[in-house]
Amino acid sequence: MRKFLVSLLAFSLLVATPNISTGAPKSKALKVTIAFQNLLSTSDDGLSALEGEYESQIDILDAALAAATATADLQLQTDLAAASSLYTPQINSSNKKVEDAKIFFSTVNQVKLSTGFFAISAFGDLSRLNGYLDCPDTTLPGGPTWLEIAKRNCADYGKFPRPGDMSKKGNPGSTVGGEDWQKGDIATINFSVADNRDVQNGIAAGFITPLNQIGFDSTRLTISSETLNAALLIQKYGSVRISAQSKYEALIASATKKRQSGLDELTSRYEDAKAKLEAQADAAETALLAAKRASKDPTNFDKAFSVAYKFEYNRVILNEIANLPWTGNWSFRTINSLIKVTNLADLGDSIASRYSYKAATSFNLRVGTAFTNEPDFRAVLKIVSTIYKKTTNTSLKV
Repeated sequence: MRKFLVSLLAFSLLVATPNISTGAPKSKALKVTIAFQNLLSTSDDGLSALEGEYESQIDILDAALAAATATADLQLQTDLAAASSLYTPQINSSNKKVEDAKIFFSTVNQVKLSTGFFAISAFGDLSRLNGYLDCPDTTLPGGPTWLEIAKRNCADYGKFPRPGDMSKKGNPGSTVGGEDWQKGDIATINFSVADNRDVQNGIAAGFITPLNQIGFDSTRLTISSETLNAALLIQKYGSVRISAQSKYEALIASATKKRQSGLDELTSRYEDAKAKLEAQADAAETALLAAKRASKDPTNFDKAFSVAYKFEYNRVILNEIANLPWTGNWSFRTINSLIKVTNLADLGDSIASRYSYKAATSFNLRVGTAFTNEPDFRAVLKIVSTIYKKTTNTSLKV
C-alpha cells in the first residue's frame, strides 16, 4: 500500500506559501487575505486529492481481494477435479464389480436342502433359516385342477402368490395353499442375505448346500468386499472434498481479513489526514474572516487580527457545545453550566453580527483559555502563525 503523503501537506503548504510582500505595495490586510485564500484553496485541493487517493487505494484493496478470490476459486476447482479424477474411476470400478457380481450371483445362488425342518444345531437355533430362502413359484402337485401350493416360510420379494391368495393356476375359485420346505428341495438365496450369519451357519451345519460352492462364495465375497470398498472410497472422496472446501473458505477468510485490515489502516490514515486538512481549511476561513474584521483597524492590524481570530474560534466552539443534544443524564450543576455556555454562545453570535474589536476582546476575556490551550487549536495556530509571519514579517500573538 502506498503511504499517504498528506501528513507532509501542512509543512508543504507553509513552504509553498508565496512571499507576497514583494512587488507592488499592498496593505497588510490584503497580503494576509491573499495568503489565507491560498491556504484555503490548497487545503480544498488537498481534500479532493485525498479523497481520490483514498478511493484509489480502496480499488487496489478490492482488486487484491478479487484476485485472491479468483485464485481460491481456481484452487478449489483444481482440488475437486484432482479428487474426482482419483476417486471417481475407483468408485465406478467397485460399483461395476458389485453389479456384475449381483448378476452373476443369480446363476450360482441355488442351494439344496438336506432337511425340510431347520432347528437346533451345533451352530445354535437355525429355525430362522426358512426366512432367508427365496419364495419359489407356486406348484400344482395334484394336477391343474387341484390346489395351487406355495412355500409357507420364505423370503417374500412379491414375485409369486402367497398362501391365502386367490389361485390363478389351480382349481378356479380356490385359494393358494401352503407347505413347508422338504428335504431335497432346491432353493435360491438373494445376494443381500448371502453373508447373513444364519445362512452361513446353515451351510456349515449342512442344512443347506450351495450347488456351486466356489461360485457362491467367491461371488458373495466380491459383492461384500467391493460394496465396502466403494463405501470407503466414497467416504475418502467426501473427506477430500470437505478438506478442499475448508481450504477454500480459509483462503477467502484470510483474503477478506487482509482486505479489511488494509481498509481499517487506510481509513484511519485517511480520516487523520482529512481532519488535518479540514482543520487547515477551517483555520483559513477563520483567518480570512479575522483579516476582514481586523482591516477596520489597519493601524493595529496585528493585534486586531489576533483578537478576531481567537474570538471566532471561541464563538464556533461555544456554539458546538451549546448545540449538543440533550441526554437526560446531566446533573443540575451541568445544566447550570450549560446555561452559561448557551448565554456565551448567544453573546458571541450577537457580537459577530455587529463586530467590534472592543466587544471581541471582552468576549475573549470571559471565555479565557478554555479552548485556545487545547492541542487541536495550538496545532493549527502554528500553521496560521507561520503563514502570518511569512506574509507580514510579524509574529502573531494569540
